[in-house]
Amino acid sequence: MGVTTDLAAFAADTTPESIPADVRHHAYRITLDTLGVACGAVDMGPAQTLVDEVTSWGGAPEASILASGHRTSAVQAAYANAYLANLLDADETLVNHAHVANAVVAGALAVAERIGASGRELLDAVAIGFEIAGRIGVAYRNWQMVDGRPDWSAVTGYSWVAFGVAAAAGRLIGLDAHRMASAFGIAGYSTPIPSIGKWVDCTRLPNTKYVFLGPLAHAGVASILLAARGFTGDPDILDGDRGFWRMAGSASCDWAAMTDEIGKNWLLSEVAYKWYPACRFFHGPMDCFAHILAEEGLEPEAIDRIEVRLPPAATRPYFTNREPTDVVEGSFSVPHCFACLAYGVPVGPRWHADETLRRPDIARFRHRIEVVVDLRAAPAIAEQIVANNGGNVYRRCPTSLRVDAGGRSYEASVDYASGDPWSPETAMSDDKLEEKFSRYVSGALGAEWASAALASLRKLETLPDVRGLRVFDGAVGYEAGMSVGAASRL
Repeated sequence: MGVTTDLAAFAADTTPESIPADVRHHAYRITLDTLGVACGAVDMGPAQTLVDEVTSWGGAPEASILASGHRTSAVQAAYANAYLANLLDADETLVNHAHVANAVVAGALAVAERIGASGRELLDAVAIGFEIAGRIGVAYRNWQMVDGRPDWSAVTGYSWVAFGVAAAAGRLIGLDAHRMASAFGIAGYSTPIPSIGKWVDCTRLPNTKYVFLGPLAHAGVASILLAARGFTGDPDILDGDRGFWRMAGSASCDWAAMTDEIGKNWLLSEVAYKWYPACRFFHGPMDCFAHILAEEGLEPEAIDRIEVRLPPAATRPYFTNREPTDVVEGSFSVPHCFACLAYGVPVGPRWHADETLRRPDIARFRHRIEVVVDLRAAPAIAEQIVANNGGNVYRRCPTSLRVDAGGRSYEASVDYASGDPWSPETAMSDDKLEEKFSRYVSGALGAEWASAALASLRKLETLPDVRGLRVFDGAVGYEAGMSVGAASRL
């Protein structure tokens, strides 16, 4: 008996009546947000390439690739939709540590569509899956101190999210605790290796991003389908001195964090929602810049220089990249994202469209932006990590900026960014989340499609069958057929 058994029992045996209404509402919020940013990414170049390829694999028409009109197997739909949900880097963040909902929601949704689950069953599965993945993630220790400053460990990643996918999907198909533990074992032996430790040293960013979410979601869904047939996995995958924490590169494991008060204190209340399609590190300074632009009425041509001050980990080359070539590089480029704000590009997928990346005025503006270390950030983050016994999580992240324009300077600093739940000023309301959904989905698929999709999601909790959701419909103007020239190359 160990944490694998305990978490498997929590996933399988938690009754709908024991899930508080506010937790289920939080599950709705992250589902809404995840589906919005996924649909918003469908016409990005890497997304179309991946969808083209996945649809060519065939598969029983059990589940849908969002907004494409294509149906395929549940494992392949989860593969594609998890990638879509992460591509714009506008997906939620759990206590400034990791993105969890992209794979959990994608996996749960694919299985829910396969079996015709109700909206409430989907939300309960998302809540359970997110909780299990989140607790494993915060229990692991993947930060290190380098010259007195916190930074990522050499081996780190989000492989543990696969357990949340398995928990959500396994719950939907009715796995008992014994088979759930087996599914966890299968998922743990199937999930991608931890990749962030290598990725942080990249100069040009790969389309896979820091974690390739498609295979991770695939592993979680495949594990529960195999376990349901009696295929066995390691039922102690999370336990012991050589448990998954070792496989994931963690320096140690806080076993109590995985199970203490589980079912009473839920991590869904610790979710930060992103307004901008950009790395979370620089949302605070972008909030400050947006406020200065609005208050002072600054035109981009009048701005001479912007100094953006960030934590040390956010000053690597891809953060300072002034020539991003695609959506992945654009979402990590501080100069590009600030240029989009300066020129009023609507917040959403258009920030990273090819025509925006190539705009001459935006390209010139990027050269007016410098990224430096905010001297307050590292001590504040280190203090929180130390207080949490070396844990990965922190909430307060001091950042700041200075804008020089027309002989004047404007300075601003914040400890929290828009969407952070830890201050009333930054917490994102339901209305704001719906506005974000509309912005992102309209930016890719048009206002009419976005409005219909949002209307159906508002009814999710009472929907008798999730297959009635409009997010599965093919969008007018979006063609997911094989890219030009692809057929001749294969």
